[in-house]
Amino acid sequence: SKGSPHDALPTQNSPIFSLAVSPDGGMLAAGVRDEVQIWSLRTKSLITTISPQAGSITGNPRGGPRGGRMPGGFFSSFGALDFVKNGAVLLAANRWSVRRWNTSDWVEAPPLPQAVGPTVVSATGERLALRSRGSRERSGNLSIFSAEDFEEVWQFESGLT
Repeated sequence: SKGSPHDALPTQNSPIFSLAVSPDGGMLAAGVRDEVQIWSLRTKSLITTISPQAGSITGNPRGGPRGGRMPGGFFSSFGALDFVKNGAVLLAANRWSVRRWNTSDWVEAPPLPQAVGPTVVSATGERLALRSRGSRERSGNLSIFSAEDFEEVWQFESGLT
């Protein structure tokens, strides 16, 4: 048996680091370097390409191979993507930030500034679990945020130094 028929998306200019399918199965989000490509799975066409707002930190603020300014822009590779709120919002997380876009117009909402990856989304899509940014002396805390408004709803202080 040859398996199920499948379709291929056009070749990307760089590796795909993360994928997410919308709850209705209509869209595919593909994290490619410092942007996210949104594809229609019905028409197999590119809907839009989104990237963080200009001036925002998406890579390692100290620069270097894991982020920061690289030739041609930032290298941030969104390692986690998820559609929440029944597909109304797309979340994108990397090691340095958590971003969100409204899927009706693809406008970016304010990011979650104190977040550092990895990020986990609850099964209901209502909560985010992540490590909040620490200092040089502290490693940060485990925090739970609302996916709706990015308000912190719970924090566990690790006490690790």
